[in-house]
Amino acid sequence: MFNRIKQRQRLLKKEAFKLDRLASYLSKKEFKEVRKLVKKGEVKITTEKLPISFLITGEDLIPQLSGNDSLNRRIQSRHFSKIRSEFSTRAFDVLPNFIAPELVGLSVEKRAATALLFSENLKILLIKHGKQIIDFLSQFEVSSAKRDGSFKEGFDFVFRSKKPHASPLLVYEPSEVRKANLDFIKDYVSRAKELSVNVPKGLDMLITEFVRLRMGSESFANSVRELAKSLARVEMRSKLLNKDLARAFEIASASVRK
Repeated sequence: MFNRIKQRQRLLKKEAFKLDRLASYLSKKEFKEVRKLVKKGEVKITTEKLPISFLITGEDLIPQLSGNDSLNRRIQSRHFSKIRSEFSTRAFDVLPNFIAPELVGLSVEKRAATALLFSENLKILLIKHGKQIIDFLSQFEVSSAKRDGSFKEGFDFVFRSKKPHASPLLVYEPSEVRKANLDFIKDYVSRAKELSVNVPKGLDMLITEFVRLRMGSESFANSVRELAKSLARVEMRSKLLNKDLARAFEIASASVRK
């Protein structure tokens, strides 16, 4: 009898820990209902491991409830909302890692390709090298990136790249992880592209000055402006910041002068 009581106490502590973790995913009303069901033994709290890269999130464990699909979907939705919020603070540095990870080099081109995901208007040309980058973009049905052996008009930014090298540190990822990564990124991009980015007057003047120093045209100014707005969307922001301009200027400066 004494041993059974001790086992029951340990079980209660374990369930209490699970409930505490579950609380952050539920409203007060939902939590009270779930707690009653758990105490009655009518519902069990389980843990599901998400097949997703640590580059996207370290929170790959999500609590679930046995036999409650409706609430589980809400928990998953709230879990991914948290992941997107945290990921947005790292997206500029992290997303290029998913673009042709087997290649070392083409860092500027990968950042330009990242920006391209978040814009309907930008067009980039990769001279000679960059097939793997375009292959990645094709998964998002992005057709505004081209690869060619010579300079062509009609593109916002043109990159003449050095030949990249294969990465010796490429880590194999199971197919379900690759799919989960791609699904997450597609959803993230889709949500971010809905944002209308405001360009403060002072920052717009900096764009004009940058283009003047580069002896660029009004068309080039519009390209830089759109690039900067796209980089703001990368971090899920609707207002342009100085860092977006700095990043846009770096990418634009690396492109072939038009």
